[in-house]
Amino acid sequence: MNKINFIGIIKDHFFTLKDDGCSKLSKSDVFTHLLLPAIVSFIICYIAGIMKPSVISILVNFGAITTALLMSAVIMVYDQKSKIKEKDEKEEDISKKELNKTRITLYTELCKNTCYAILTSIVIVVLSVALSFFDEKSVTGDEKIYIFYFITFLCYYLFISTIITFLMIIKRFSVVLDT
Repeated sequence: MNKINFIGIIKDHFFTLKDDGCSKLSKSDVFTHLLLPAIVSFIICYIAGIMKPSVISILVNFGAITTALLMSAVIMVYDQKSKIKEKDEKEEDISKKELNKTRITLYTELCKNTCYAILTSIVIVVLSVALSFFDEKSVTGDEKIYIFYFITFLCYYLFISTIITFLMIIKRFSVVLDT
C-alpha cells in the first residue's frame, strides 16, 4: 500500500511554498494554492452547477496530456539535478559550491512541484471519468446530487491548483535557465 501512498507528494509540494531562505510557509502562497482555487471553484459550481460533458472531456484531455508531458519533465529535472550533484562533488571553489547547493534545492523543489502536478492531473482524469456517469434523469435524492456537486468542485479545484502549480514550475524553470 505504501507504493501508492501519495500523501508525501502533497506534503512535499506544500513545503515548497516558502519564501527563499525562510522555514515558514508563505501566507500569500498558501492563499494562492489553497484558498483561491477553493473560492473560484465554489463560485463556478454555484453559477454553472454540475460539470457539463463538454467540460469533462476537456479536463480528461488536459489531464492525460499534462501527465505525459510532466513525466518527461520530471525525468529531465532529475537528470539535471544528478549532474549538478556530480559536478558539486568535484568542485573546490566555495562560491560555486554555494551556487550548486542553491541549484540542487531549486531542482528538488521543481521535481516536487512537477510530481504534484502529475498527481493532480491524474486525479482530475479519474474524477472527470466519475462525473461522466452523471445523468440527471437517473439520479434521485439530494445525497446523490451533492456527491456530483462535490466531485465537480474537486475537479475545478484541482484544475485551478494545477494551473497555478504550472505557473510556479514555469517560473522556477526560468530561474534555472537564468543561472
